[in-house]
Amino acid sequence: MISNKLVRKLFFINTSSRLNNLYVELLRDNKDPATSEGRSDMNRLMPRLICCFFADDTDIFHVTKFFATFALLILTSAGTANADNVAQLQGNWTSVNDQKASLTVAGQKWIGKYENKIQESNNFAVANNCLNHGGNIDANGKFVVFPDDEEMCLAIVKLSKTELNLSLVGLGNTLSYVRAGTAKQKISAKPETIAKTPGLIPSDFNTCKPIPEKWKPGTKVYNKDFAKHHPRYSEGGNIKGMAHAVMRQHCIWVQKIDGFDWRVVVGRNAVFEKPKIGSEGDPNQDPDYRLFSHEKQGLLDIKEAAFTQSLELKSKPIYNFVHHNNGRWHGTIEYLKSLGNEQYLVLVSYWKGDRPGLIKAQCQIQENGDTFYFTECGRPIMRPQHDYAAITNIKRLKPQKKMPDGSFGSLKRGTFSVLKNAESFPIWKTTLGPIAVLRDNPGNNNAKSHFAAKFSAHANGVIRMWTKDGKKYTGHWARKCRGYTAFDQWWSKTNNTDNTRDYQTCRSSKKARTYKKNGWSAQYQTLDGQPSSCWGSIVAFKKPLNGTFNGYIKECGVGQAYEFTASMGSLDPELERKRRELAEIQARRAKEEERLRRAAEIEAEKRRRAEAEEIERLRAAEAEARKKAEAEKRLRARIATLQNGTVGDTSGGEVWQSTWGPVVVAVDADGRFTARYNDRAMGWVSLSSSDGIFYKGYWARNCGQEEPGCGSTKTSRNGVKTQCWGNLWGEVNDANNKFKGSWNYCGSGASDDWNGWK
Repeated sequence: MISNKLVRKLFFINTSSRLNNLYVELLRDNKDPATSEGRSDMNRLMPRLICCFFADDTDIFHVTKFFATFALLILTSAGTANADNVAQLQGNWTSVNDQKASLTVAGQKWIGKYENKIQESNNFAVANNCLNHGGNIDANGKFVVFPDDEEMCLAIVKLSKTELNLSLVGLGNTLSYVRAGTAKQKISAKPETIAKTPGLIPSDFNTCKPIPEKWKPGTKVYNKDFAKHHPRYSEGGNIKGMAHAVMRQHCIWVQKIDGFDWRVVVGRNAVFEKPKIGSEGDPNQDPDYRLFSHEKQGLLDIKEAAFTQSLELKSKPIYNFVHHNNGRWHGTIEYLKSLGNEQYLVLVSYWKGDRPGLIKAQCQIQENGDTFYFTECGRPIMRPQHDYAAITNIKRLKPQKKMPDGSFGSLKRGTFSVLKNAESFPIWKTTLGPIAVLRDNPGNNNAKSHFAAKFSAHANGVIRMWTKDGKKYTGHWARKCRGYTAFDQWWSKTNNTDNTRDYQTCRSSKKARTYKKNGWSAQYQTLDGQPSSCWGSIVAFKKPLNGTFNGYIKECGVGQAYEFTASMGSLDPELERKRRELAEIQARRAKEEERLRRAAEIEAEKRRRAEAEEIERLRAAEAEARKKAEAEKRLRARIATLQNGTVGDTSGGEVWQSTWGPVVVAVDADGRFTARYNDRAMGWVSLSSSDGIFYKGYWARNCGQEEPGCGSTKTSRNGVKTQCWGNLWGEVNDANNKFKGSWNYCGSGASDDWNGWK
């Protein structure tokens, strides 16, 4: 695209020369203006044109741009463009006015450069008029248009092998170029098929863009979350198409869990922005959240978009189908694992003819001889979000009969086919079903296609493609239309009825006007050489190193583009065996790592719970200990209060003073000591000593109001038994006038001081 700044610069530089060129061309093509009278008319015409140009530039005209209309009238009659415009435009061009400015036309890309640095790159096409003037794509047109910017339009003023003059319609600027260099370039006269839906041009499928943490498996997402990362999101357009492109670039799928709850599932080659330490570069370990896990997932739900067929099922056929209920569905059914009793786990891949994307689901089937039916299917994964009713259509297929030639199905619901390959051609697994590669020779220079393969044996399906470099392939596929296949004919004969299930094909489609203008035919030959109106275009990129063939398909060569993928297999059995073993090792490793991760999570959760319980137990024990200590402290304080008292009658013995008040000695001889204290509580002390120095024994008294007591009894004053008592011990000094000791309650627990003196 050309910037506004450059356009303004060129406008002032080229104005005078442009008008001069127009004047000369008018004199050359018109004899009358060469006369003096005619020249006077010319001199009046030119100023009028100049005035109109300036009036047009100031928006005085309130209708279609004057210069645009003028250029359409003048330039479209110039006759300089021809049917080889697209081919002749290919290559590198250098600006005549500024040697630093250049233009590169490669395929359908229009690349503007300055000082050999790319300034802008856009898709272009050749049309019969400017798009904002109702133009249509036409290989024989005389205008260069840009589908992403309908206002930009370049009229081809002159185009030869060495010169290119373009006029900016609406401004009148003439851009002049000469071809850079003289080397011959191999240029195809046929324009490439491009995807009109933004973002569906195939990307490099070998390398997936890293998945950011915000899209880690299990994250809830919507199409818009992906689409807004597309470079053309701000310009508006097909949200699903842009989401499809971004998801493919990151190898992301989505799975519907419930309602509008769509969750991320990662693809086979997905990598992540934040890998685990020590596992960088290993897509099976990066990171530990690779596998999607959700509480509502079932056993058949897909947790990762990587599928491996069991070794014992390699001989089982791969079925492909076309389903015609509520639209046309294409798909394949591939055996993954044997479940026993003629039950199998299969992978169902399918896409709808009028929607973008691809859907995959795991199902269980019951097989009995020549019939099988689906018993259960898990939640599918999709790219992008898709109509969830699709899985219902698959469950309803239920084919019941099988023909000798390998095709079977239901007249109302769809047709299945087993690819016949008696010649042992290489088998590739594709979104069109299994294909047998008849020819893959990029060096083929005869009239035959470089690539040819057959599919859908009952419908004589065939793929034909051409390539220049052995990497990018373009071409078409064709098959017999529904109503004319071997199965249809067999069904009609078996049921003694006319076949009435024909449907709208490319021939009768409203798309016919468009695909014919793009150079496509209404019919293409099937494998048996018969013309068919059921066909589509293919653009695909071959990646031999990782065994993939990826691109897109368009039914009838126009409209929505759909993903085309293929697993090529290998002509080297040993290499294919190693590839299978590697895939199985990676799958086992991923499964084991998932098991270990879950076990570690369970163990960590157990430890966390045990630690939490221990902390809670210690807190409760501390609280209980504090509670007991406080209760005991209160009890001792209360008991100490109950111990204190006086003695009314001090006669009959020595009187000692003590912590509890006066103590009147009753007996103090032969190692035995008794005394009374606190008459109100009938307090009594009874001690004994073997050396006359250290004494031990007990105290006892009547219990106070609501005092709990000890549960056991001691003899108090006057031989009365009481439950309020405690141990008492200590020693007397040499002068026998001081006693220092301790006491407790009920013979246990904390002790307090009890001292006496004369």
